[in-house]
Amino acid sequence: MPIASLLLLLAAQADAAAPSPSADPLALVAQGLIECAEPDEATKTCRALAHFTPRPDGSFTDDTEVLLRPDLKMTLSFSGVALLKGNQVCGTVSVEMVQQAKLRFGGEPLPPEQSAGLLPRIQEGMAREGLIGRELCSTRTPDGSGNPRSFTRHATIAGQPVNHPDDHLLWVSPDAGYKVAPRPKP
Repeated sequence: MPIASLLLLLAAQADAAAPSPSADPLALVAQGLIECAEPDEATKTCRALAHFTPRPDGSFTDDTEVLLRPDLKMTLSFSGVALLKGNQVCGTVSVEMVQQAKLRFGGEPLPPEQSAGLLPRIQEGMAREGLIGRELCSTRTPDGSGNPRSFTRHATIAGQPVNHPDDHLLWVSPDAGYKVAPRPKP
């Protein structure tokens, strides 16, 4: 067999073996699970936790808490609307969402005067990254671990791949003790 044919056959087999995105990326919501991004299962910490609640119109309320920096105990909590578009979860971050967001440090709410000074800077940073007013979508692909609750998220902004690596997601029970916090230093 010519080498070119062998390489094409191997490439076709590799493509066939690659997992495809989940047809229903929010199916585990029906089991009452929440989505933990970049989980550390030993310390039960996440870079972000998203709680999706079904709405009568078929969309979802997306209540998310996200770590602002991996080395800082400051989080941003906001609420938005998520839509299923085929095998993608999509939503748009608005200026109003950021203005109404809540900041916490070490799990405690920041005083309103501190939040009022920080939220505009966070909004400016998000705008520079192209995250405000543009559709953000992502697919979830089984990560190959064999765990039916473990996925890799692939994101796009306005249909274009993001300039960030894919991240790992784990669907967890809300009472499992997971929280948004920096990973402990070794």
